[in-house]
Amino acid sequence: MFDSGEFKPTMNRVKIFTNSILSFLLLLPMPIPAQGLDIATGDSILCKNKKLDTYMALSTKEFNIAICFHGESCVYDTAGNEYFYIGQDRKTNNQIFLPANYQILDSNEWTEKWEVFNGNYKYEVFQTKKRGGYSSISVFQNGRKLYSAEATKYIYNCYD
Repeated sequence: MFDSGEFKPTMNRVKIFTNSILSFLLLLPMPIPAQGLDIATGDSILCKNKKLDTYMALSTKEFNIAICFHGESCVYDTAGNEYFYIGQDRKTNNQIFLPANYQILDSNEWTEKWEVFNGNYKYEVFQTKKRGGYSSISVFQNGRKLYSAEATKYIYNCYD
């Protein structure tokens, strides 16, 4: 039938080839899933990864957004607090991390806006308790709106 001496070197070559392929596949970068909200704890994983606390966070179909803070209290006017915007593309996982500026639009309705500037881009994160509460993100370039979406998931982690 066959000489086992001829078969053995062929099997060794197959083993070496298979192990080489598997080793190569293990070295390929695996995509990391987009990190957004931990609804159970009321935290943003984006903030946690930067060792910051979550002020608020939202997810749209395309992006995860977080407003994070470093300080003693989430109340905006607390001395020494710093606020940051983290935006993550859910497809590519690319992120931006920038200082965030706060504006109260209507204190009776808990309506507020965060503005973030990056060159000629402006990001606006809007949230309100009106109509049961909602949040949205808008992106502008040179004053022209490029993107706007209401949150599909939303957490607000700062209550007085």
